[in-house]
Amino acid sequence: MHTRMNKEKIINILDKIIEWAFYILIAAVTFATSVVEICAATIIIAYFLKKILQKDFSFPKHIFLAIFGIFILWNLVSFFNTDYFNESIRGVLKVIKYGLILTISIDVFKTKNILKSLTYVLVIWSVIVALDGIAQSILGFDILRLRTMDTLDYLHRISACFRHANNFGAYLVVIIPVFLSFIFSNSINLRNKIYFFMGLLPLSFCLARTSSRGAWLAASLAVLILSFLKSKKLFIILIVLFIILPFILPQQMKARAFDVLNFHEGTGWERLKLWGQALTMVREHPFLGFGVNTYTKNVPAFKSADYWNAIYPHNCYLQMAAEIGLIGLGLFLTFAILAFVYIGRCLKFLKEGWMRSVAVGLFAGLIGFLMHSAVDTHLYSPNLAVMFYFLLGFCIALCNYAKNNPA
Repeated sequence: MHTRMNKEKIINILDKIIEWAFYILIAAVTFATSVVEICAATIIIAYFLKKILQKDFSFPKHIFLAIFGIFILWNLVSFFNTDYFNESIRGVLKVIKYGLILTISIDVFKTKNILKSLTYVLVIWSVIVALDGIAQSILGFDILRLRTMDTLDYLHRISACFRHANNFGAYLVVIIPVFLSFIFSNSINLRNKIYFFMGLLPLSFCLARTSSRGAWLAASLAVLILSFLKSKKLFIILIVLFIILPFILPQQMKARAFDVLNFHEGTGWERLKLWGQALTMVREHPFLGFGVNTYTKNVPAFKSADYWNAIYPHNCYLQMAAEIGLIGLGLFLTFAILAFVYIGRCLKFLKEGWMRSVAVGLFAGLIGFLMHSAVDTHLYSPNLAVMFYFLLGFCIALCNYAKNNPA
């Protein structure tokens, strides 16, 4: 009896460790890679210790998790082509970590209290980060990490506590739809809607000040998805608004937005060069790729004569295809499609309320994140990738809770 009580006490402690590590992770993904790694390791170790003590080796059973397992195996298969074994080892370990964070998130978020607490932390911390971005725009540096704006950047883009403005933009793409989802919910009272609207203002300001065109486009598409799920009338209103938006935007934002269509110079021209190099690599090894996590090692041999400053292709899917082949890319896309199809089907079990607001907001925001990843490297950012898989697991956990507790 005494041994059993000790075991239950240890399991309860491990549950608290996992829970608090996720709370810290929500904040850490915005500013500290080392803390993210510590939190991820803590979560994984505590989770498996708990499984061993409980003698419970069951895991969530979803087809998309099985596909992700095959995706991990295909990353291992790409080792046959790698010339950089150590780099590929690190790459596979990252992919395994992402899969475990996703699986654990789905498995441990089973109570209403923890789901609500995670929502509070996510919402409150995102507002803190937005206020940090505003402080940076005024002071020239942020408060949390003392990161300064690039004085050589004529756009004066803000990044808050993130390393780059584009990363900050990717974070906002995921978060902003959550706030909008609460604002447009029929079951949220007016006082709470005002709170979320007040939080939305600094988030929207920061999105504009990142000057990230990829984030602007991804956020617009995410908001359209959200509006379609919320109200068909709202969807039509937003379509009309987006049509007239180019005519009412400030001139600087308008010029920045339309400059993306300039393929003769600037970042539009740069993206074409980067994508061309990545496609050349894919054609060289379409089946296995060059080996997971080896893009930066192999790309120098494929640099074009008129553009030499190439490290990443600024397209996660082209990078994935270059590293692990078209089959590897296909497995990832299959995983992502099946995961979002599952969430979409489960939304019908979520009645109007805070839980549906979070799930619908994350559903739209995470799709926006994947769209944004087509013009940047977010799935290869240690912090943003962990955030993506954690929040995807959180969204699925919300859906599972609603299915298991229909009342």
